[in-house]
Amino acid sequence: MKFYLRIIWTNFWLSFKEGFTNPLSALLFISGKLLRFVFFLLFFFFIFKKVKLIAGYTFNDLLFYYLVFVLVDSISQFLGRGAYFFDSLVINGNLDKTFLYPVNDIFINLFSYLDPLDLITIPFFLTYFLYFIHHSYYWPSLSRLLAFSLSFLLSIAATLAIYLLSMALGLTTPLTGELLWIWRNTSKLGRLPVNIYPRFISYLLFSLLPVGIIINGPVLIWQARIGWWEWFLFTIFEVSFILIAISSWYQALKHYQSASS
Repeated sequence: MKFYLRIIWTNFWLSFKEGFTNPLSALLFISGKLLRFVFFLLFFFFIFKKVKLIAGYTFNDLLFYYLVFVLVDSISQFLGRGAYFFDSLVINGNLDKTFLYPVNDIFINLFSYLDPLDLITIPFFLTYFLYFIHHSYYWPSLSRLLAFSLSFLLSIAATLAIYLLSMALGLTTPLTGELLWIWRNTSKLGRLPVNIYPRFISYLLFSLLPVGIIINGPVLIWQARIGWWEWFLFTIFEVSFILIAISSWYQALKHYQSASS
């Protein structure tokens, strides 16, 4: 365990020094993420100046959906940033070198680049999330809070599983970036409850592209919009999805042809 923590720290420190070689670029990146966050809050604010409810949701309800999305998205990007560089490893042949390291191949490829700029914004989002709950929203029962915590962690893990699936595709096809960006774009629909969209789109977001389960799932259990049986099915789905992604990676490794071939 200490060995892996040392690798994480080393990678993070190297990424930190690389990220701040150009302070102006780092400042613009952080400012851009914070401004996007603020502008979406203003978007909510101006809409609810005209209406009181949207599809039965109050301003605070929708803001809670958005804050959970931001946290899941930011943390999963911070941890799985290596997936964005995976296709270049395959193309230039450096992927073969990672298989020589005495560490797990998923670990070294998926967590090989921890973006320090993401780590700077995550505490801000988390602080605002806790402040919002304490002052403007409500705390659920202890059982639902524990279920929310588990669902939140599984949502991050399931998002990382999608990154892993994109890497598995990259071992045998040139489609690493495509799946990654399909998910990045469709997951943004989870900033709002997916059941406010037309029924066909909502069905797709709960089945074909499980944004409703992975992104909205923790909020649904917090707000008691689903029962314990539905929460259990969501949990089984996410755990199964994670295991399928890991299995797909190792199956793809069997068909991977090294750079030499």
